[in-house]
Amino acid sequence: MYGFYGDAGEKDYGLAFEYYQEAVQLLNETNDDDDIMSDIYYRLALCWYKGYGTDQDILVAFHYINEALENK
Repeated sequence: MYGFYGDAGEKDYGLAFEYYQEAVQLLNETNDDDDIMSDIYYRLALCWYKGYGTDQDILVAFHYINEALENK
């Protein structure tokens, strides 16, 4: 198993970024849990801010931080 933190294997920021995007899509469809949605938005913001698994884009990171705060 690979992921963002590498707890269960090697770090794979690209795969983690893809999973976070899928999680946002699924949670938007179900509108299920604001706490989880906030956490996923924060993780996406971190990916965009640091360029983990995607190109670095501060403006997109800022968007996701705002989304995280709105879902808190």
